[in-house]
Amino acid sequence: MKYTICLICLLLLAACTAQPLAHVPTVTPLPATATLVPTAWATATVLPSATALPTATVEPTATVAPTTTPEPIITLAAVGDLMLARSIGRALQADPADTPFAAVATLLRSADLTVGNLECALGTSGEPAPKAFTFLAPPESVPPLVDAGFDVTFASDNHTLDYGVAALNETLRLLQDSGIAAVGAGVNAAQAYAPIFVERNGLRLAFLAYVDVPVENGGFVTERWTATEALAGMAWAEPRAWPPTCAQPKHRATMSLCCCTAATKA
Repeated sequence: MKYTICLICLLLLAACTAQPLAHVPTVTPLPATATLVPTAWATATVLPSATALPTATVEPTATVAPTTTPEPIITLAAVGDLMLARSIGRALQADPADTPFAAVATLLRSADLTVGNLECALGTSGEPAPKAFTFLAPPESVPPLVDAGFDVTFASDNHTLDYGVAALNETLRLLQDSGIAAVGAGVNAAQAYAPIFVERNGLRLAFLAYVDVPVENGGFVTERWTATEALAGMAWAEPRAWPPTCAQPKHRATMSLCCCTAATKA
């Protein structure tokens, strides 16, 4: 741009001179081109942005429902006095199919465990005790117990020794041979007071049985049948000792079930 401005000033001075100038050689003007210095632009260098790495897709993990072990369940059928002597015994001797459990056998068999209190001795042995009522059921009364699904009988009853130790031993043998457990009586105290164990559906149950009845009106003392170390008999219930005794098998069983044949004097 500086060269262009100087050229214009010289031309103006020449025009204003009064005398014509001598032949002035023609001056070839310089090319009115200016060398332009490129202006440096303060352009910021933009660094390429970092290439974002692809994020890993996290697949949702399946929620696993906690598995719970179902609680074991046992259905228990329990009945009261099983008195199979007298007319019932005679009927069974005449017709073994004439079972007193015909109407309820299906229901009793449907339970996981069926238990009942044995209100008589079983067999043909022995002599009646000197008391008002004595019950001895014939051997034919055992198959109906099996058919009805009985698993456990409570033999600690005020009629267990109505026909003495001989009948008690026969009772225990007949039941054992038929696959029915008896608890609460035995050939000595150790057997009479010992629990029996039955397993069903993953549970182990302990059964115990006792008797505690007053002196009969005729004066007969049932407590004399209490088993000792040397004598067969029943497990007599001592009220103060009974609860702790029932709790003894707990370390060997899921639960304990105790039965006590008891009465008060009228």
